[in-house]
Amino acid sequence: MNLKVSGLYNHRIIKQLNELGINSFEFDFRPRSFNFIQKYVLEEIIKEINLGEKIFLHFANEVDFIINDILSVFKESEHRVFLSFSDDQELSFYESFETPFFWHYRADAVSKNILKSKDLAGVVFDLEFLNELSAKGTLLNFYSNFLQITSGRELQMVINIDWDGAISSEILELFSPDFLDVAISNKVEICYRNVDSKKVENSIKFLKNHTC
Repeated sequence: MNLKVSGLYNHRIIKQLNELGINSFEFDFRPRSFNFIQKYVLEEIIKEINLGEKIFLHFANEVDFIINDILSVFKESEHRVFLSFSDDQELSFYESFETPFFWHYRADAVSKNILKSKDLAGVVFDLEFLNELSAKGTLLNFYSNFLQITSGRELQMVINIDWDGAISSEILELFSPDFLDVAISNKVEICYRNVDSKKVENSIKFLKNHTC
């Protein structure tokens, strides 16, 4: 199980995370996100990212030509790129980019075919959602139904957690997540868009010691 850091917005964070053994990064292109970055910023940042590292591009309710424009940054690149969606579109929309994607699970999703997509690489679950299922005693039933819908495909499992979050052994053992995903927030910042290096280091060590 690995850690993935989301919401990155400058080179300095990338360098520090490399030194801490992190090699999966997500960039947020949702306009309403506090961690939103622009295309030209991504173009500068990826110069500092090794080819062997994984890059995720997060979108929600965005038009296709915007997504294709961001993907064009990697046209001449050998980086390992994945799309990440936290919305509820038709399956044809996600598959139109011909790029492996991760989908943030939504219990109320209108489209029931997303989990069967040929391009689906993995599913992202919020820890809060899984904790609610566990508290209700329905976690195992949910997981069994999930496996039935996905026909046992080897999808990667990702769980969103907080920097100081705790994840139960029940959830870890049942889902065996490939990644635990933490997003840059005020818990590791001195002020807005100014990361506290020491807080990041301590938090990464905490998560590795308690979850990985």
